[in-house]
Amino acid sequence: MPIALNQHRYYATTTQPKARRAKTACTSHVLAALGICSSTYHYSGTEQQMMTIARRRWSCRSVKSKLGKNPTVGGSRRKLAAAVREDASILAFVVIVDGHALLLDTTGKTTVDTAPRVRDQRKIRSIYAVRSK
Repeated sequence: MPIALNQHRYYATTTQPKARRAKTACTSHVLAALGICSSTYHYSGTEQQMMTIARRRWSCRSVKSKLGKNPTVGGSRRKLAAAVREDASILAFVVIVDGHALLLDTTGKTTVDTAPRVRDQRKIRSIYAVRSK
């Protein structure tokens, strides 16, 4: 029986002896799309760990304040495209929702999502604009 990401993260932080050594599928796929090979890091189970790894190669800064209150993935696509028109240096967006990470391109379309939705109403916990250093 496959373990869902939220359960995987729960098990990784409570029952495994090397609790901080977990790699999750969604963060590994997002980092791979950003050109970071999974053999170059040992763990990526939390948002902070994933963004630390991404900042080795890219400049990643939060843009959640541009989205307003309680943004969702589906509802923020046009606002993200507008943010790219204001700042042409943005290459992609890393979106963190509850227990999951995904990558959006500069037009707001989903590039990497290991748990896709037809109507994506997941609330955004944090969102980062990816720029070259």
